Amino acid sequence: MLNCPSRHKSRASMFLAVTAAAMVVSAALAFPPARPYDPRPLLPAAERKVTGDKYTFIVMGDTKNGGAFPPLVKRAEAIDPVLVLLTGDMVEKAMPKPYDLLEKQIGAFARKVPCWPCTGNHDIGGFPERQWPLYVKFWGIDSRHYFFDFKNARFITVHAPVAQPTAQELAWLEKQLAEGKKAGKLMFVWQHMPCYTVGIKTRAEIPGCETAFTRLFTKYGVVANFSGHDHTYYRTRRKDVTYIIQALGGAGIYSGNRVGEAIEGDVYVVSAGGGRMLVHNAAGEKTIPYQGLLTVIEVDGKKVTGRTMTSGGEVIDEFIMSPLPADMPAADGQGPQAATTDQRGLMTCRSL
Repeated sequence: MLNCPSRHKSRASMFLAVTAAAMVVSAALAFPPARPYDPRPLLPAAERKVTGDKYTFIVMGDTKNGGAFPPLVKRAEAIDPVLVLLTGDMVEKAMPKPYDLLEKQIGAFARKVPCWPCTGNHDIGGFPERQWPLYVKFWGIDSRHYFFDFKNARFITVHAPVAQPTAQELAWLEKQLAEGKKAGKLMFVWQHMPCYTVGIKTRAEIPGCETAFTRLFTKYGVVANFSGHDHTYYRTRRKDVTYIIQALGGAGIYSGNRVGEAIEGDVYVVSAGGGRMLVHNAAGEKTIPYQGLLTVIEVDGKKVTGRTMTSGGEVIDEFIMSPLPADMPAADGQGPQAATTDQRGLMTCRSL
């Protein structure tokens, strides 16, 4: 089942829920040819591929039409996931030609495997009312936030292309999380803007501390939160929630300006300069040639594990997300920080 609000002229109406009956995905639904990459018609076939609650999905994003993206798509095809979560910025600019190039890069794959987008700043551009129709025409989902249920899991995306989610967005999210928890679902949330980072983006964009957003994940037992935007790979665990930035889909790689905020057990990949990237994981540190990364998530009932690999197939991170090992120490990594809200209603951090 997929649920997303209809989009009308008033902003408030975007947050109105549609009836469940209207959003039940059916193989008989007809979608216009202009929307060939709508993932909804592919969902029933994806569910039929799964026996019980054992399946694989992939997370990737921030491709911006980059040359490292096509090899990553080939790697994804070889893995054969039931679905893909895209962390945003799939095009360099919200214009027709970049979307035409995206079609060449991922079109054949997205016609077979449901690829679920989220709103990145490059996807919707600086003039969302004019450029939003390009996004809708390509992906077929006329909503800035939505959720869908797949087997024993609920997947939720929120609108956070240039800043942390608004209070209105969080209210919508909490409703979906509460319903998912009541139904006993594993819950995964994805959006473009991260909650924590080791990259170059400032605290004005990525707070790097507990906020109203992250507290919802802890409150409702979210398994993982996936994001993009800050062109790195970063995995951290805070308050028993796994946070992953998967933003190495082809748009280049950023320096690790904020690696000092990493905590014990974190894994990250940042620029090492000279066309190479620095991998920091449990084995230590090393540099490898720059290439795209994707994250593979394996669900087997309530057990959720993951691995992150290069387009060439090298695994640079392996991890358990649920259930957490009993001997795994608690990690909050907050330090002398707390969340506050600025005059725009956006969440930032302040020193205590």
